Amino acid sequence: MGVLREIREFRNTDPRQLAAVWQAYHAHSGISAPMNAAVFENCVASKVYFESQGLFVSVGERGIDGFVHIGFGSRPDGAEISYHRAFLSALCVAPSDTSNEVAALLFETAENYALSRGAKDIVAVGEPPEVPFYLGLAPGDGMLGVLAEERQLQAWLTKFGFAPSSVSESWELVLGQYRQPMDRNQMQIRRQTYVNKMLSEPEIPWWYSCVLGHAEMFAFQLTLREENRIHSRVVFWQHDPMILGTAGAPLRLWPLEIPTELEDRERLLYLLAESLRQLQMDRYTAVRYCADALEPTTAGILQRLGFRLRQNGMRFRKPLSA
Repeated sequence: MGVLREIREFRNTDPRQLAAVWQAYHAHSGISAPMNAAVFENCVASKVYFESQGLFVSVGERGIDGFVHIGFGSRPDGAEISYHRAFLSALCVAPSDTSNEVAALLFETAENYALSRGAKDIVAVGEPPEVPFYLGLAPGDGMLGVLAEERQLQAWLTKFGFAPSSVSESWELVLGQYRQPMDRNQMQIRRQTYVNKMLSEPEIPWWYSCVLGHAEMFAFQLTLREENRIHSRVVFWQHDPMILGTAGAPLRLWPLEIPTELEDRERLLYLLAESLRQLQMDRYTAVRYCADALEPTTAGILQRLGFRLRQNGMRFRKPLSA
């Protein structure tokens, strides 16, 4: 490559330069993805499962000019981390004549690390709710995979042996325009149930609480009146404004569990509808949701609530073999 270059693990003194590389890389792609050293430290490096050996930086003659970050998901119960599947959480290289070479060196190092931990495949970028790092920070909130605008990343992934695995969608509801859907079924559910906002943060499995550690969470639950039994709940989250200074930013709706029975889907619809009405009264601006593009049931629920398709992405996957 004609220059001295070192690929090494993350050090505690790196965040300022990593943030600069992040900004330069995304600006070159025409994408807004704010980042600074404090955000990196509070939202990424502070996670209990953060491992310095999973974040590799490229150091050239003028300092850090690229980095790659590998994360992992959790066991199905969310009780602890699982190394079965790796996630390419970030691959950022400052624009230059040697960007492609730097990206190749970084990914080779990251792939070897994923293999050393026993990973069987690697996914770019996230696959909700498996988003170990950069949730709400990366393009598409780190949940959509790779956006159409990220042509450089798409080219790198293709070169490195990745193939498209699924299409994702981001939906948004502007609460100022929201009108609660109501028909005969919804009116009956309204008589049989009630919805209330939980007074404390919802209890969720350990791993997901770590994923959302830089966010504020709150939940709404639907209770069956006759049985006095909680039937279901939905969780919303937002960045902690004290960390990111994003007061007034859209809320995010945590991935839903879509019931198979029609009656339960109608109850979920009512739970969401009433939750959104209360959020509207509390003067929140908007709600976003990320879904698999091949989930017509989810899309149908979102459309009945007034959500509009906002953005598409593509997730990429590469099988790994020792």
